[in-house]
Amino acid sequence: YSAFSTNAGANTGLQPVGTFTTVNSTPISAVSVTPAIGTGQAQAFTFSYSDPNGYQNTSGSQVLISPTASAVGQCYILFGRGTNQIALADDTGTNFTLAPLGGQTVLQNSQCSVFAANSYQSGSGTNLFLTLFLAFKPSFAGAKNLYAGITDNSGARSAFVQLGTWTVPA
Repeated sequence: YSAFSTNAGANTGLQPVGTFTTVNSTPISAVSVTPAIGTGQAQAFTFSYSDPNGYQNTSGSQVLISPTASAVGQCYILFGRGTNQIALADDTGTNFTLAPLGGQTVLQNSQCSVFAANSYQSGSGTNLFLTLFLAFKPSFAGAKNLYAGITDNSGARSAFVQLGTWTVPA
């Protein structure tokens, strides 16, 4: 709405001049992991992500299993929804090896192994689910945090959040 006044005091009153539609401002986010707490040498983890524009609007997600939010020397995994591929970072946290979900490849670094054959994605409505089957190396023993983040097709990224904890036995 807008109004116009003259110097002589005439006023049009509020008049409609156009429309404006608001956009859903709910941000994309990493929501949860199952199991969220536990101990073990191997585990299938299911990470849940939310995108208000639908899970098809999700381009990828990130998973980090680490005592801190650093990818160096940790179990750092990227997932590309459009390509249906996972990637595991090497020990430097910067170079990645790729494998298709459901394929026979086992991705490995000094901290963990990701079994592509047992890993998969699914989606429903606004929720994307990524299940990763992981085995941890004995040298990676100790308490770890389970972090996750998500990226949408426009390139927007969620905050990287801690969703749980896991202890790798010695």
